[in-house]
Amino acid sequence: MKRIKSYANYDNVVVDRPKYRNGKILTAVKSYTVCDESRYLYIDNVPSYNVFDELIKLFSLHGDITEYKKLETAEARDKFSDVALLKFENIEDARNAKISLDDEDFYGCPLNVRYAPEFESIEEIEDKLKQRKDCHLIHLSKTTNKNCNS
Repeated sequence: MKRIKSYANYDNVVVDRPKYRNGKILTAVKSYTVCDESRYLYIDNVPSYNVFDELIKLFSLHGDITEYKKLETAEARDKFSDVALLKFENIEDARNAKISLDDEDFYGCPLNVRYAPEFESIEEIEDKLKQRKDCHLIHLSKTTNKNCNS
């Protein structure tokens, strides 16, 4: 019987990846799709002593928030923490807020910020994919024009 070689060698993790791409656990391979990102952010570990307005103010420093609410979920770890759902006007603002505020200390609690694409409608997903496609086409045309002018 031939033994299959395991490629999951956890000693060989990438250490020179930019900080914002590392994630909480270092890995050898980092997969990403446009569908992983979202204008919706799910914020866990929010202290539950009337600081929800301050949370919204903090996140609104990164862009316009169109919707927000406190969620009543089983993921609220205990009676001392809440969960919030925010919807940003555009995905770039949500991305910047997530990068800046994930694991940020907020009234003594490190915020756990993650994308929440499960709250998107079909139209929002289609719009997100179209925006990403247009962005790549613009980038490709700039690159092609640069190479042609050289």
